[in-house]
Amino acid sequence: MRKLGASPLTGAEKQRRHRERTKARLAEAERLKSLFAGEDRGAFPGLAALYDSLLTGLGASADEREALAAGVGAVAADLHAALAARAGDDLAQLREDKRWRPTSLLARLDGASRIKG
Repeated sequence: MRKLGASPLTGAEKQRRHRERTKARLAEAERLKSLFAGEDRGAFPGLAALYDSLLTGLGASADEREALAAGVGAVAADLHAALAARAGDDLAQLREDKRWRPTSLLARLDGASRIKG
């Protein structure tokens, strides 16, 4: 029996704790399912609230925010395209750096000595 504090845990206490952990995991799974239900992979959860708060910070009235709320889909598409382009550039740069890395023994020893300090 595992001890917690001064007295060991009883079987009933272990079962109760297990049930609580299981319920918490199931609740988290349900929360995540409801969060991502009906959204495609390109969607950004919470983008509408962020856009609304930015408009509020810029001094937009409630009517203006309501009128611009319909354009959140276009904002999400623009943001997705910009991030995809950036990720593609970063990946291409990483692959280019890997491709032209010197492979001589001296170069590898020099690289190893830089890593060690």
